[in-house]
Amino acid sequence: MWIYILLRLFTKKRKFIEGDELRHMACAKTFYKLWNNSFYDMHPPLYSFLIKIFSFLGYYRAGVTVSFLCSLLLYLVCEKLYGVLGLNLAQKTIALACLAFNYTLIYYSNKVFRYQLIVLLGTFMVYMTLISNHWFAGLSWGLLTLTCTYAGLRAFWIWFFLSPHLDRISISIFILVFAGWLIKKFAVYAHHEYYPSGIDGKIEPVYQVTLMQ
Repeated sequence: MWIYILLRLFTKKRKFIEGDELRHMACAKTFYKLWNNSFYDMHPPLYSFLIKIFSFLGYYRAGVTVSFLCSLLLYLVCEKLYGVLGLNLAQKTIALACLAFNYTLIYYSNKVFRYQLIVLLGTFMVYMTLISNHWFAGLSWGLLTLTCTYAGLRAFWIWFFLSPHLDRISISIFILVFAGWLIKKFAVYAHHEYYPSGIDGKIEPVYQVTLMQ
């Protein structure tokens, strides 16, 4: 655990901030408004809202703090998950070592990106599904979709193969959590024919809503 933390605390810090990081911080600062002060519908809002909670640290430090905390929680969830999978001590040690020395996870633990949160919620959903905790499995699934829509929808297949049956509780919670985001998007589109819903604020026609939007 200490090696895991030290590898993330003492990584080489960057001297520049990337565009996606600026978007997350701007959305946190403006209550999810970006292009021309309009509602930002490109990505779901959970990660930016978490940054807002820690905004007393400054928005950049808040984003890094959220990513770092997610990386620590990921270690704890994986430790529990490996136990459920029945790994012995040697296998568990090797698996945790691979997690600790994973370059991609180390890299994003100090950046204002939502990838740590995506991996955390996806892993937590798998763990809760395996121990048949349908309430938290559905909640983490819904929150994953509020972090990254594509990751959440793809997670359906993970849940489908891990769950022994079509659990109505998980599906119901997922639908309730995700429905709020969809309703908000459709409400915005209902009042506009064109909207900056494309990449980097590209104006797109929304009078005929497509599955991509």
